[in-house]
Amino acid sequence: MPTPPTWLVPFGLAIAAIAAVGGLVLLGLGLWGDRGPRRRRCPRCWHDLSRTPGRVCGECGFTASTEAMLHRRRRRWAHAGLGLAMLLIGVGSLETLGGTRDLWSYVPGRVLVALLPWSNGPAGPNSLHGELVQRLGRGELGEGSIEAIVEAIAEGDEAARPPSIEWRTKYASLLTAGLVASIETRPDLAERIATLPASIEFGLASPWPRDLPAYGSLDLRHWWVSPVQLRLAIDAPEHPELGTVVVGYDSRGRGWRRGWPRFPIEFERPWPIEEDTLVAVRVRVERRVPRATDEPDEAAAPPSETGEDPPIEWGPWIPEPDLELQLFDRVVPSPAVAERLEPVDAPAMRQAIAEAFAPGLVVRDAGPRPYAIRFDVSRTVVPELEDTALGLELEVRERGEVRRRTWIWWLAGGEGGPAEWRISEEDAAALAAAVDHDPEEGIWTLSIRGDRDLAARAIDAAVAAAGRGTDAERYWAGEFEIPLRVRRIPGAFSPRPWFDPTSETPTPTPSPADDESIR
Repeated sequence: MPTPPTWLVPFGLAIAAIAAVGGLVLLGLGLWGDRGPRRRRCPRCWHDLSRTPGRVCGECGFTASTEAMLHRRRRRWAHAGLGLAMLLIGVGSLETLGGTRDLWSYVPGRVLVALLPWSNGPAGPNSLHGELVQRLGRGELGEGSIEAIVEAIAEGDEAARPPSIEWRTKYASLLTAGLVASIETRPDLAERIATLPASIEFGLASPWPRDLPAYGSLDLRHWWVSPVQLRLAIDAPEHPELGTVVVGYDSRGRGWRRGWPRFPIEFERPWPIEEDTLVAVRVRVERRVPRATDEPDEAAAPPSETGEDPPIEWGPWIPEPDLELQLFDRVVPSPAVAERLEPVDAPAMRQAIAEAFAPGLVVRDAGPRPYAIRFDVSRTVVPELEDTALGLELEVRERGEVRRRTWIWWLAGGEGGPAEWRISEEDAAALAAAVDHDPEEGIWTLSIRGDRDLAARAIDAAVAAAGRGTDAERYWAGEFEIPLRVRRIPGAFSPRPWFDPTSETPTPTPSPADDESIR
């Protein structure tokens, strides 16, 4: 059937809906619309026999064999048949016409927003949420609808208050670039979004080998529009011997509406416990924003010649008690990692790992960190590495000189990943100055060594992300070196979201990975 003209679709849908509803009503009246079963009637001519004794119809002469025959429901089969035909035609037309454009597209924006509390959150492009997101992206919503969306996001509903998981599913999905563009000229609406409470979550790895430093992961999500930096101090008050971990977060590093999930946190020492224990963890938060100035011309410094944004002069750190977190997490110590994981190595394993890092080093023209090591964990989805934990110590070398050390870990086999890492040290100037070259020249190389302790983190990451990895009993323990491909391409990487807040200038530190690159 050819696709009808766009202008005809709304009229066709209305007619089809009327036909379907009318057919359903007519079908119901034809089959169940008769209220006569309470009266005595002739089942042949339907003459009223309520005042006639006996079972003989005085109108047509029909004699009923039983009294029940005189109380039958009258079925109007012609009406029922016509109603069924109308229903089938109407439903078929709705399906055909509705397939040309989602039915939500004909609902006014204010009505869509009003229906949000009764929706279940995103369910694809043809859902209520999908329609709102598409209209935001196309700039089709009026000012009233934009205000209603912002108010709905800021307030949530009784079952989904910010920043709960339910709220994230139902309302945070509307915090798109399209909405940001729509409220850029409305400081009141931008401030309404900016005041949404951030969500901070921290989880401890369990079970965790008792001979390794205590380990966990941090998840930070926010909806701030203006630049903000946080300094987070994480410790266990009842176990001061673990030490305190201090990390910094820069809101410019990962978009405007969320942080980067599962940022790895490692305490200074192993667990001091020998049995299943409920551990209290405390996260203290300080915030700083760009320093205010009374000179607007100085505050709005022009971009540099390289196209980079001018450096920000940050104000002092201010405690944020509303963002502080205290949680209790149950920790189960497991046998030492040496007893838990068996070392393995084979040429096929080395080949798969080498292919994962074949994309090499990418260097860009600008940005605060114009370089990244690209990799692809899907290359390790091979039978030889099934359920094998990969904990890798990488060294990027230029003519033998180490320019960067990175620790990275993921569980191979299955679907691959997730991957996480830490950067222990790097020579930013040397990496940024790298130029294109043939890997066979051997100027840049990548050394890869398997590490047993890091492999334990790969198992924890897989369990936390997908519930897999609990049966992993092997880790790759080989070591080799490969030529490193180097490519210079235009553009700039975004800033790293996590940094060392103890230094004057934020120094890039560990960032969890996606499936394409080490940021």
